[in-house]
Amino acid sequence: VLVNISRDNCTVELTINNVLYVPELTTNLISVKYLARNKGIITIFDAHECKMVQKATGKIVATGTAHGDNLYFLDTVKLNALAVSSVNPIMLWHRRLAHLSCGGLDRLRNMVQGLEYSGTMEACVSCIKGKQHRLPFPQKKVHRATEVLELLHSDLCGPMNVPSIGGARYVLTLIDDYTRMTFVSFLKTKNEVFTKLSEFRTYIENQTGKRIKAIRSDRGGEYVNKQLETFFSETGIHHQLTIAHTPEQNGVAERCNRTLIEKARAMLTEANLDKSYWAEAVCTANYCKNRSPTIAVSHMTPFEAWTGEKPDLSHMRTFGCRAFTHIPKANRSKLDDKSEEKIFVGYSVTSKGYRLIDPVTHKVTEARDVIFIENFKNEVENEIIPVKMGNSTFYEDDTTCTSTTSRIVQPEVHEVEKETESEVRVEAEASIPETSRRTIRQIRLPSRYDDCEVEIPKMHRCQVAISNTEEEFLDAPLNLQEALSRPDADKWKGAIEEELQAHERNRTWTVTELPENRIPIKSKWIFKLKCNSDGTLNRYKARLVAKGYSQKEGLDYTETFSPVVRYETLRILLAIATLYNWDIHHLDAVVAFLQGTIEEEIYMTIPEGLEVSNERGSESKLVCRLQKAVNGLKQSGRAWYKKLDNELKEIGFNCSTFDCCVYYRFSNSKIVVIAVYVDDFILLSNSIKLIDLTKQQLMQMFEMKYLGKMQYCLGIEIQRDRDKGVTLLKQSNYVETI
Repeated sequence: VLVNISRDNCTVELTINNVLYVPELTTNLISVKYLARNKGIITIFDAHECKMVQKATGKIVATGTAHGDNLYFLDTVKLNALAVSSVNPIMLWHRRLAHLSCGGLDRLRNMVQGLEYSGTMEACVSCIKGKQHRLPFPQKKVHRATEVLELLHSDLCGPMNVPSIGGARYVLTLIDDYTRMTFVSFLKTKNEVFTKLSEFRTYIENQTGKRIKAIRSDRGGEYVNKQLETFFSETGIHHQLTIAHTPEQNGVAERCNRTLIEKARAMLTEANLDKSYWAEAVCTANYCKNRSPTIAVSHMTPFEAWTGEKPDLSHMRTFGCRAFTHIPKANRSKLDDKSEEKIFVGYSVTSKGYRLIDPVTHKVTEARDVIFIENFKNEVENEIIPVKMGNSTFYEDDTTCTSTTSRIVQPEVHEVEKETESEVRVEAEASIPETSRRTIRQIRLPSRYDDCEVEIPKMHRCQVAISNTEEEFLDAPLNLQEALSRPDADKWKGAIEEELQAHERNRTWTVTELPENRIPIKSKWIFKLKCNSDGTLNRYKARLVAKGYSQKEGLDYTETFSPVVRYETLRILLAIATLYNWDIHHLDAVVAFLQGTIEEEIYMTIPEGLEVSNERGSESKLVCRLQKAVNGLKQSGRAWYKKLDNELKEIGFNCSTFDCCVYYRFSNSKIVVIAVYVDDFILLSNSIKLIDLTKQQLMQMFEMKYLGKMQYCLGIEIQRDRDKGVTLLKQSNYVETI
């Protein structure tokens, strides 16, 4: 331990070795006996002071002053400084420049002004957490543009797992091929791409005096549509499209997206900020990238290549650090604080100032008079921390990235060949295990009830008794192997056979050979025990489900939204039926999703347990070409809703403007209302004949099952007393379960 002591009117630095750390000790103690025995230092005490003297030379080593409680305090000196920093300068600039690499910092030194640092780069845990990736593929030589705006690379990245504080979920990037200058814009929905591209063209051509000649993008629906086709035709811009399933042809934009997201992830981790600040982090990362070196542009940054001026970095600060902004005199009274603490999140693109966020109100302000404290409180220097790469990200790297500028901000681009779409899909599927075992948790009361006698209610879980004598119960099986190896295997075989027969009746698929360059979607069996309102077993249910998580937007599906009746609407309808004494009946659509027709070309692997003869030999791979929607597909719910909506309107039903899952039809003075929640149909009417007619029509259009007067639906038990005009809604089973 280093101690500064006062000796002979001078400050001397004294090193004390073999120091023991005692957490409970409130005062630092020096052993006089240890000094005398091991160091040859004797201590002379009087009533007011003490002296530590080297016995061999008689030299005074240190002095102390007497205090109360028979203690002597060593005469030490407290050093004060205007500014103290223990942060490694190169690490500080590493953070200021959005976690720029060591090589990037070295190259940047001769390209900008105001960049001074020393020391060596240390391991940055935030970079490891935010940037770790697979090894690159071999680089390929590509054609480069020879002037500004000759070619722009564009891509749309998202959706992010959480919206930004402004509500954005996508980031649109545009990269000039010649200078590698990057512009980003944040979008709430994909359909804003046309508007942003149009705005960007007007802005950039006006600023540079040059015209955009070509834009390169992938074949995402946000780029390939009539609106943009007309736009490119009218403006004379050549639209270069990648070949299907070949993202390498748009590698500049894809790599830019990855770089920005990785930098933003590392910055958010370092600053310990919420993920909702991702847009500010991406914006700042892009600002730094345009002022950082890139191997695509020699001996200068993209900013210098674009503007002709060397960038000055003396104003740059660490993202997420504490920032104290000056409060104008007009906005404070005499004794009020003169500054307000906020969080630094970037640089203004419209003014010469910094962007700051109030951590309480989330309001963004821009200010010039700011004092920064760049030492993070949660910073641990030189500490090796095991990194856990989990799902705690605001953006998944294998999410489809598909590609101007509401807020135009200014890339270090390494042209690295990306993994193909098929590799990404296979890796995603491999990361999800086929089976997993449930853990049975023991229910325990909180410790505050240890002294109380409390009876834990028996949970109404729908379980199956193996026999009348054994007190053993089973949950639904997790996979086909488990279902066929249980004592109740015959019942599960019956449920599986019933499901396959439904697919056969519905002509859900045709067995065919897998075309080249197509990847089939896998499937699995889901088993469930359907319960009555009192928790007793109703029936065994098996469902064949497609693994829709491997579908790719724009290729396997376009839209997925499908509505259901709102609970508020259902309560209103039940109240009306109670008030006017209407009849309430319940129908269930059998395998509802199988009755919807899909428009996309989708292939699925042969379901497990289904035997199909291969007449062409083992070399040809047989798959199921889906004709109808199946459970698990992204668009299954929408396909079912579209068919249902068309069929109901054809037989004279009108869709409610209040809730699009409520349909009604008048017949003279009578009315019938249908409320739809996926496959549950609730019929309400003041005429039993009208209910019978509607029921008959529905059963002709769809495969339906009549469940009688409504007693249990959507987890709600319904009890009616029509004589008293009372309807009770109960969820006792749900309450006891939780």
